[in-house]
Amino acid sequence: MESMVVPGKQQEPRRHHYVPRCWLAGFTDTGEKEGRLFVTDLKRRNQWGAVPGTAGFIRDFYRLEGEHVDDPVLAEKSLSQIEDAIAPVLRSMDRDKRGPTKEELEPLLYFIAIQWSRVPAFRPFVLSLFDKISYERISEMLESPESLRRALVDADMDPDAPGSRADGVSYRV
Repeated sequence: MESMVVPGKQQEPRRHHYVPRCWLAGFTDTGEKEGRLFVTDLKRRNQWGAVPGTAGFIRDFYRLEGEHVDDPVLAEKSLSQIEDAIAPVLRSMDRDKRGPTKEELEPLLYFIAIQWSRVPAFRPFVLSLFDKISYERISEMLESPESLRRALVDADMDPDAPGSRADGVSYRV
């Protein structure tokens, strides 16, 4: 696994798989993570051989940034734990050529839902949704001096602090 070396710190994963290696393993010639598979890029009309560790990832894709982030690879680590839990289910279903048992169905559906939301194509959708929600919320806050004051109080901010007033500002966004 590609990692970043930081003196005095444990290495951080850099290859963030949006298609889990345990899932890709089911498409290899051996059914294992060390097996070979073919990757097809439909946009570039290209195909090549690979192993699961070198396919279906984007460098630092789930990396978290910001001053309040204690662990920038927390999302990648959490997804890895989910993959560790579902990998035996996927292997068993593939090996026995069967559907999920009653006990396996719930974690499998959870995995499928997470899988849908972690692919690169989903990110623009989420960002667009956040933009829309933020715009609507900011518009509500700036509707009037009273709504701005309420928003500041709700955010535990002093509405009378220097710089918190919007004197002379148009309250329509």
